Amino acid sequence: MNLGRITASTLTFMALAAPAWAAPLFSDVPNDHWASDAVRELAGRGILQGYNDGTFQGNRCLTRWEMANIVARLLARLEESQTAFATKADLDAINRLAEQLRPELNALGVRLDNLEKSVSHLDARVSELERITYYGRVSAIGVSNIVKGSIIDNGGTAIDWTTGRMLSDGDGISMLGLLGVNVALTDDFNAGAEFAAYSEIGKNSVNAYWGVDAPYSCNIWTQRGSIAPWEQSANHSPFTRMVLDNIWVNHTPSGTRFVAGSFRPRLLSDNIFNGARNPNMRGARWLPFFGFDLTGSIGGLDSGFQYELLYSENPGKSIYDSHSYGGSLRYDFADNNGRVGLHVVNHRNERISDGVLCNAGLIPLPTVPVLGGVPVVQPNTWLGTRQGTNVAVPNAAVGPQQQLSYGIDVSYTILPDYGLSIDAAYAGTSYDPDTSKLLYNETATGNMYKVGLGFAPISGLQLDLAYQSVDPTYDPFISQYACDTEIPVYLPYGSFFSGYYQMHDYINLPNNRQGFKFNGSYSFNESNTHVNASYTNLRQIKATTPEQCQKVGNIEPLFGMLYGGGEEKGYVQGYGAGIGHTFGNGLSLDANYFHYDIERSAALAENDMSLRENLYRLDLSYPITDALNLRASYVDLSYKGHAGLINTDIAQHTPGVGLDYQINSSTAVAFDYRYIDCKQKAYAGSDYTANQIMVEMKLDF
Repeated sequence: MNLGRITASTLTFMALAAPAWAAPLFSDVPNDHWASDAVRELAGRGILQGYNDGTFQGNRCLTRWEMANIVARLLARLEESQTAFATKADLDAINRLAEQLRPELNALGVRLDNLEKSVSHLDARVSELERITYYGRVSAIGVSNIVKGSIIDNGGTAIDWTTGRMLSDGDGISMLGLLGVNVALTDDFNAGAEFAAYSEIGKNSVNAYWGVDAPYSCNIWTQRGSIAPWEQSANHSPFTRMVLDNIWVNHTPSGTRFVAGSFRPRLLSDNIFNGARNPNMRGARWLPFFGFDLTGSIGGLDSGFQYELLYSENPGKSIYDSHSYGGSLRYDFADNNGRVGLHVVNHRNERISDGVLCNAGLIPLPTVPVLGGVPVVQPNTWLGTRQGTNVAVPNAAVGPQQQLSYGIDVSYTILPDYGLSIDAAYAGTSYDPDTSKLLYNETATGNMYKVGLGFAPISGLQLDLAYQSVDPTYDPFISQYACDTEIPVYLPYGSFFSGYYQMHDYINLPNNRQGFKFNGSYSFNESNTHVNASYTNLRQIKATTPEQCQKVGNIEPLFGMLYGGGEEKGYVQGYGAGIGHTFGNGLSLDANYFHYDIERSAALAENDMSLRENLYRLDLSYPITDALNLRASYVDLSYKGHAGLINTDIAQHTPGVGLDYQINSSTAVAFDYRYIDCKQKAYAGSDYTANQIMVEMKLDF
């Protein structure tokens, strides 16, 4: 047995198995040898003693007697220290090794029966400790926004139009620490919890958009139940909070899992319930839910039937208790060829005092834009009939609301060899804007459906075509973000009202739209090269007439109310293309172009709309070393045209550089710098520039 034949795992186990003291390395063990660290550690712990001349003689084969001496010393250390640093697998390995050397160990006076009791005791301790495992991460981000320009001098707001986030002048530092615990309760049950510690200092609006994505209970965007929500001041007062983010219990044989706290649904369709978009640039696209979630199987894991039941509190500005509850039932076809799911969710605002109209709790309706002239009716109202009267009057607020959402979705792979699949979904909503009937007697219903085809005839090629239709009165249950920090409508067009959110995925399924979407991609050259293309054509279902604007449940955030009796409908058309390639030296290049047209042709100038966006984006990445990566990017955006009598002409140029450094397998740091130059040519005194510096650190354990 020689040094080259001793496995790394054996040496590592021996090195961890006993307390250490200092010892010099043997003179004949090279520092660059793969086992030098383990040999040094074992010698320091007294497991390896070497020869009298101070050498290790690693190329010399060990005799069974020499190996027995090493194992005897190791077992003695285990017995003395009652160490628990070994794993159960390690203890099993050393036990088997001792059994193979039983004659030699007996001759050395080592009583294996005593040691077996000791190892059995250690095994029990290790097994107990292995029932509890830990994981976690630490993330920290420092951001500095230096915003200058005439719009700032005039008290306006700067927006990074490429991301839709507000550019608040100032600095912020935020940090998140997450600790997860898993406990094996029995062979069938395991449980766990995640604890989060969040801290920030500096300007809150900087951290909220650009800093660490805070956990639910510390997140400014998930606040609820307050007319004047707390917001940290900009005078560098710190904010620190520690929370229990979620707990869970899992029953493995049945696949049943219960989560309380922060969660994301597993089966529920986002056509039905998706929640609020996350304004934070670093986090997931959508905010998590908070409440409880129960998932499991019906008839066993092999039956194909799964279910989900959930309850979630919803963030919001009003003092209503806003929440949602419902569930899903899904069947997965054999061989993973498809699935069918049924979903139902009820959304509610709970009144604070039944029968008493609480004006402070009302939710104001979002504004429908007016393109020009004097509107015949106020555009931000729905027509309601107050209780006890027969006269329809405009109302600019709702609440307490209630909505039942339900739907079905199906996906199936028709020809697996060609990747031919079909996806279809239908959903409907029944909406009551005022369950107290003090403002409204009316209700609203709406439907959405979509059908899609996927096709992958050859390796690397994926083609997707979909048709969708969403009524203007589908899912009108709206809520305001509690923190009003001028949440913008993202370019190229708004599919939702600024500062509000609906329950479904209103980004991919905007209200009052019907039409086609196409996406295609192709990877080749051993996946080193890829190209992509996209096309969208969505048209209004109902024109934005004064009558339509006053219908209960009408949602139309983009095309303003028609003035002067027009009936014209608008449409959004967009297309894009891109190419990417990774060169032999590791340099990666991605170039993309997107174009959007927003049109509504009308004879009356106040009703005419014509807006264009062109966006060019170039991204470069080059690995200087295995641990160091250099990035660069450039974005050119132009958005111009008119909406009625209102002209728009925005040009933004955004070059940037970045550096990623992987310190070790669990620790990484990143540095980013962007220069934002925005010219708003249609409005004098609205230009601005921004220097944005971000430093990020991540540690996983």
